[in-house]
Amino acid sequence: MNGFPHVLSDDNNIHTLSFPGSRRDSFAPELAYDFFTNHFLTIIEECQFLILDLTGVQMLNSFSLTSIIRCHQMLEGKQGKLAVCGIHSSLLAETFALTRFDKVLHMYQSLSDARKSFG
Repeated sequence: MNGFPHVLSDDNNIHTLSFPGSRRDSFAPELAYDFFTNHFLTIIEECQFLILDLTGVQMLNSFSLTSIIRCHQMLEGKQGKLAVCGIHSSLLAETFALTRFDKVLHMYQSLSDARKSFG
């Protein structure tokens, strides 16, 4: 179940970026790396509010994590917000904790919790 991430927007101009996959069927790490390397920052240039749903992602490399932090900084610079949700992989959760990104980013358990955070 691998493919390009899906970007959706709602009536409140909140964009949701989700990766194909589930807790059991994950998005391939090499595709995540390619996406964060070549497409992520371009896609979010038009966003002010973004939910990054990592439900289908089991792990990310350092470049991908750096891209997420850059996104957070870019959106805050536009008075926007990045909400990250769906971290169900213990490896990914540990990575966010070790890098302390869980203290910097707006983190939520579920997509619905992330949506609610925008008011």
